Amino acid sequence: MYREKIEELIKWKKENNRSVLIIKGAPRTGKTWLLKEFGEKYYDKTIYIDLKNEANKEISNEVTNIKNLIEQKENEDIEKSIEDILKITEENKTEHLIILDNLEYNENAVNNLKKLLKSNRKFDIVASISKYGLALPENIKLPENKVKYVTLRPLNFREFLLATENIDIEKLNIKDKIEEIENNNSKYLNSLKKYIFIGGMPEVVKDFCQNKNYSNARILQKNILNKYEKELEKTPITIRENVKNVWNRIPERDLSNNGTWTYSEIREGAQVNEFEIAIKYLEDLGYIYRINRIYKADMPLIVYQDKSLFNLFYIDIGLFSTKMKLELSVILEKDRIFTIYKENLSEQYIMQELRSRIDNSIYCWKSENFLNFVNFVFQYDGRIYGIKKMIEVLKNDVSLRLFHQNNDINNCINITLNKYTYEGWRKDIPIYLIGDINFIKYRKI
Repeated sequence: MYREKIEELIKWKKENNRSVLIIKGAPRTGKTWLLKEFGEKYYDKTIYIDLKNEANKEISNEVTNIKNLIEQKENEDIEKSIEDILKITEENKTEHLIILDNLEYNENAVNNLKKLLKSNRKFDIVASISKYGLALPENIKLPENKVKYVTLRPLNFREFLLATENIDIEKLNIKDKIEEIENNNSKYLNSLKKYIFIGGMPEVVKDFCQNKNYSNARILQKNILNKYEKELEKTPITIRENVKNVWNRIPERDLSNNGTWTYSEIREGAQVNEFEIAIKYLEDLGYIYRINRIYKADMPLIVYQDKSLFNLFYIDIGLFSTKMKLELSVILEKDRIFTIYKENLSEQYIMQELRSRIDNSIYCWKSENFLNFVNFVFQYDGRIYGIKKMIEVLKNDVSLRLFHQNNDINNCINITLNKYTYEGWRKDIPIYLIGDINFIKYRKI
């Protein structure tokens, strides 16, 4: 299964100045698999250590020595342990990769990793963490100049196509092949329907590739949701109910407020502070994405945000459609899947595609009178882009034009089920191409 993030790992290896690469992401997004795949393909030898699992299987003397080094306490002779490991790698004359899985479960490992960063080691180190903001407390954070962070999310639509349709990766390099792709418009829309149902959690995609069984996919997705929700039971008691309220309300959200929420829509009479903490907690776990409203589209966008109006999304559209109890029969009904549930599904898909490619913050825009709305606004390579989801064309919706006129933004995008068109300040882009940022940026005609 091809994951685009492996390219960042390869680049890190080539440029490595003895930094540590830490891959972060929500549980079950494929972090362990990706690190092992990276080690197998690009190193002579890989040593895997699971810091969560006390009983690491098949522990050799080499792994034992390194595991002891990583986990030992402050008062032990760490410098001597480092020397022992250096002897191992020096004698073998091979490229070693050490994988420290579940780094957040061992505080000693983090502290000792700091010492390894200062040593003249002969091996590369990669690690994984499953909780974005909760993983490394302030007092044991690693030095920023010695760490490269890579975020792994569920498979995006392009990765899903490569896995399920066995499409040659070069055929998806669409910058100069728009006409060829549009000739297969119905094929890509059908594949997108599958993606909305199956989603991008690796174990679900892998099982679907092998069995083509939609019912089994739902069982696996429910298992993942159960795991996530079991984790929420460990939330501090003071915010537990608020966290669960937010999590369960996301699939039920009513977009009648022109695409955004207020805190009172989570619970009547809700106060800002109580739910702000709950939302941040879910973000730190990696379970959700949040976008805030901006009232002006100018750089830097963060200056113009209004946190009292926002939108929330799950990290995976398959989990989202499972939670919404989407029935399989819907994907067989022409294009209904893109318009039901007030277009919640298509908006979740677009957000997931953008988040898989854009590290900058994403926002939504609402005019001062709150009557006009643009779903997604973001900065990319020195430009501001606005995206309006218009699956069902509403003749009286002038939001995108007003966004363009009021903010002097010429990079406006309308999401459609039809073909690509270019009108100077606006591009109409087929929904299945929204993840190709370079195409959006460069395509002019």
